Amino acid sequence: MDRVTLSYFIGGILGTPFFEKYGHYVHMDKKNLDKVSAWFKKYGNKLLIVTYFIPGVRHITGYFAGITKISYKKFAVYSYVGAIIWTSTFISLGSLFGANWDKYHELIAAFLVRGGVAIFLMAIAIYILIKYKLYLNEVSKKIYRKIANTFNSIFNVRNRALGMTVSILILSVIIIGFVE
Repeated sequence: MDRVTLSYFIGGILGTPFFEKYGHYVHMDKKNLDKVSAWFKKYGNKLLIVTYFIPGVRHITGYFAGITKISYKKFAVYSYVGAIIWTSTFISLGSLFGANWDKYHELIAAFLVRGGVAIFLMAIAIYILIKYKLYLNEVSKKIYRKIANTFNSIFNVRNRALGMTVSILILSVIIIGFVE
């Protein structure tokens, strides 16, 4: 039996009361437990597959699968599919790179760091957009109005300058006509 399956059974046996009583020691009080449980109920099955690729998180998902009372059959199917994909990925990488792993390690690490930072920044941007959608909408409307007013002012000034130039040219032609 692997750790994730063991954590599933421990989560199922100890359940919510254990985390409500002792969860504050690991920053998992009632509020956070409810939030994570709701999130896990919403994405649970897919989460079991994806979390194998996140170090440390794959062990915690077993507890929440047990706490949220996902059937063992569903848990086993999704968890073990995630385990197979995870191990297949690393076996394939090892087979592909083999002894040349040292050559590619720095390159891969650099891209993973850059990709991780990019994903993190996108996640923050998406969070900000979702959280402050109405506020950003109002701010963007104010900015749009200000830009539109500026361009209207510039257009008006340009038209006035053009009008003055045309007027001066017409007056110059008339004066030149009278002088001759």
